[in-house]
Amino acid sequence: MSDPDSIAIFSAPQIANIRDLLHERWGARLGDDEDFKLSGAVVGDHVTVGLLVAGGNAQYLSEASMNHAREGVDIESAALLLLDLLEGYFADYLDAERISQAPLDWSDLEFQGHAVQVRADASRPGLDAQADALLAEDD
Repeated sequence: MSDPDSIAIFSAPQIANIRDLLHERWGARLGDDEDFKLSGAVVGDHVTVGLLVAGGNAQYLSEASMNHAREGVDIESAALLLLDLLEGYFADYLDAERISQAPLDWSDLEFQGHAVQVRADASRPGLDAQADALLAEDD
């Protein structure tokens, strides 16, 4: 999270535990060079969680956010709820042959009876850089 007013939600041991759980569930479907990265932060009343799967030339970034105060959910419970949502989108991404089904821009939806926002992007930064280099050669 880049917001200077944000407060991190997950401790390093919590992140390690969540990553281990994600590897247990999905590790067999990851490439050798792929790994999970996790972020969670609170800004005001908003809890935002991010899940990044990156390696090689590809990455999948998904984020979910909710106003935990308005929804009547404590910060940790909100973060875990959002992580559950993101894991579902990641499963859909894998099942759709690594094509993201999540919206690119923040979109409102209801998840487990709560108003949340979600967005995701599947990209290939390594390939994009190679394409940019090839295009620059033509100038």
